[in-house]
Amino acid sequence: MNNKGFTLIEMLGAGLLLIAVGMIAVPMVLNQINERKEEISETTLNVIYSSANLYFDDYKIIDNLQKGDNYCISLDKLVNDGYLKYPIKDAVSKEEIPLTKYVKATVNANMEFYNFELTDTSC
Repeated sequence: MNNKGFTLIEMLGAGLLLIAVGMIAVPMVLNQINERKEEISETTLNVIYSSANLYFDDYKIIDNLQKGDNYCISLDKLVNDGYLKYPIKDAVSKEEIPLTKYVKATVNANMEFYNFELTDTSC
């Protein structure tokens, strides 16, 4: 008898094994891709934070604040005043960042802004 090749049962078993591995792996990979799309790259955040810091310096915002105070400015305000160009797109994902977000900064003991953060709500 010629025993070359695989039986139908062996082919079905291998197929089911591949399907099971795919059902586990594919959602994990898709989840990672979606998380990366939602994150804003460090480069883009640095540009946004630098623009906010320039705005704070130009308008001398810190003169009216004390250590530990927070100050927020909307991305819409930064765009309207010429500190950022619209649309604001992430450098890595090329996704547009909504202008409804705010840059939040805190005043330190040296009366400088630090701890910049991009948030969805105003201070």
